[in-house]
Amino acid sequence: MRTNYFKFDLFPSNGQPVVTSLNASFLQLIQANTQIALINGVYYSIHHVSGNVFMFLKTNNTDIIKTIDRANNQYQDISALLQQNQDIAFASYIYISQRCIGFGSTIYGPKIGAFSAYYDHFFFNTNNNRNIRFESIRKSVTPAQALQFAHMGKINVKLEASSPFAIRELTNFLGVTPVEFDDVDSFEIIIKPKHMKNIKDAIVPTLNNLPAGVREMTIAAKQALGDQAIELHVATTGGVYDIVNPKANIAIHLQMSTNFANNADLRASGY
Repeated sequence: MRTNYFKFDLFPSNGQPVVTSLNASFLQLIQANTQIALINGVYYSIHHVSGNVFMFLKTNNTDIIKTIDRANNQYQDISALLQQNQDIAFASYIYISQRCIGFGSTIYGPKIGAFSAYYDHFFFNTNNNRNIRFESIRKSVTPAQALQFAHMGKINVKLEASSPFAIRELTNFLGVTPVEFDDVDSFEIIIKPKHMKNIKDAIVPTLNNLPAGVREMTIAAKQALGDQAIELHVATTGGVYDIVNPKANIAIHLQMSTNFANNADLRASGY
């Protein structure tokens, strides 16, 4: 599950802060048990998980969802198992900070637009009849900015498993078919220079034309030989994000909290 980071303000007055913090606003709804909202025929609800992490639910009674008994191959509509006033719901997870949020949506979970509508449903009047607006936080270093550094050392490139390069080169190297990459999240390439050598010339063509499928690129760079190297997180997909593994032994809220605390791109952007 990908966690995308968004800054927020109120419009049409650009930069206008919300009257009350998002955390406090949602906790007020939850404590009063009034957090369910019907918007365009769909029920939404928010729930506090732990710390700064909340779960945002969306009901879904339109898709055909069934259960299957693996022992006897019997199936039935999942709706048959529900009690009165129960609905099927899908989740997204939200890390809420003072000036930004991390929004992680599952395939059927509600998206950031629904979250905006949900917030305004309750707090439009509180915010003096202004809507909330979420805007993706962009990485601070572009490929053009990276090229301004004179010296480049170790380079890490993370590729999507579906990238053309991965499919073409790594399938041949590993001797497998692309279908066998279904469970692979990404590939990482590490380029190391010889001692004290500058490999900027080797990476310039890539920075000038980033190939499809590059997820992340990190470069140890210096303004001049002899300077202390700094780590550049080069913008590839535009927005700042983290990855959460819902099937990991570590709880989702702990992964989101750790990711937020350790995200260098957020710190570089002032969050």
